[in-house]
Amino acid sequence: EKSDESEELPMILSTLLYETKQTKVIITARSALGQPSIGGQVEHPYPLGPLTFANTVKLFANLCPHLHTPSERGLLSKTLVNEEDQEDLLPGARTINERTNMIFSQIGNGIPAKIEKAAYCISREDLTKLQQY
Repeated sequence: EKSDESEELPMILSTLLYETKQTKVIITARSALGQPSIGGQVEHPYPLGPLTFANTVKLFANLCPHLHTPSERGLLSKTLVNEEDQEDLLPGARTINERTNMIFSQIGNGIPAKIEKAAYCISREDLTKLQQY
């Protein structure tokens, strides 16, 4: 079932792409938009698997509204990704430790849409707790 918002997106993108030059748009979604052409451009779906632990933390830090500066975001990444053997692991990896698994589950398990939701929904108090792991 399509919502009004999902029908508006192709119109907004079409306007943006027709009226600007050399604009690139990356959209993360569970499925393709299904539009044959938007603003004279063709959609190129690229299926992604989950992100690594380090990339999950970076995306979360960049989206979290409680982290205002690059240094705050960098500090969160350094604090959470502090074990080299864990940074390139994917959710559910055989060698993942309990700490990494717990952080992964709280910030979206490597799935960009879930990471975005976790970043925007986390309270300042829960973010402080997360930084103490």
